[in-house]
Amino acid sequence: RLLRALAVMGSGTMVSRVLGLVRVALVTFVIGNGTPQADTYAVALTIPTALYILFAGGALNSVLVPQLTRAAKNDADGGEAYTNRITTAFLLILLTVTIAVTLAAPLITRIYSSELWRTPEMADHYRAMVFLTMVTMPEVFFYGAFVILGQILNARDRFGPMMWAPVASNIIQVASILIFLFAWGRTDGQGVFTPAQIWVLGGGYLLGAIVQAAVLVVFLARIGYRF
Repeated sequence: RLLRALAVMGSGTMVSRVLGLVRVALVTFVIGNGTPQADTYAVALTIPTALYILFAGGALNSVLVPQLTRAAKNDADGGEAYTNRITTAFLLILLTVTIAVTLAAPLITRIYSSELWRTPEMADHYRAMVFLTMVTMPEVFFYGAFVILGQILNARDRFGPMMWAPVASNIIQVASILIFLFAWGRTDGQGVFTPAQIWVLGGGYLLGAIVQAAVLVVFLARIGYRF
């Protein structure tokens, strides 16, 4: 069982990493590397991940996960009541944090970017960066939902879904970049992202995070867990 679980987890991680490499290569092919557009994209997509780790990642992995596992193994109901309470509290707190950081996206983007972005010649690029950050910021909530749902499955010895769900996310993100390529073609990386381009790139990234969490809901239902 251990070897089988390791094989499922390892293969899922490997496939996800390969698709992630494809995504990065496509981004470089479409908008370049080290260009204003590429840097806009990189900063805006880095901020939600960094904020999730800052506000929730450590607490979830070091405090909540061991408690979920203990409850699943020791409680008479398989930890369902305890897990429901913990999940509800965590998701409500995370939702509040996500709304706050999304509204504060202009300020947070300013903190994460250098003053060079706020020079007159970069003003349009900076506004596009702020908009792209706002589009992708709700990922903070769905990253947290993905991790806590995945750990509920892990506590019940279902290790595969959490490792394979990111594959769906990467496929959607790759698809969004291909849509950008077919709609607007390759760019020189110097132009300013239009709102439509931001919705395709940022919206695709956000949709990937949503689907990644939603996949786990399906597997939780299959093992009989009801939130």
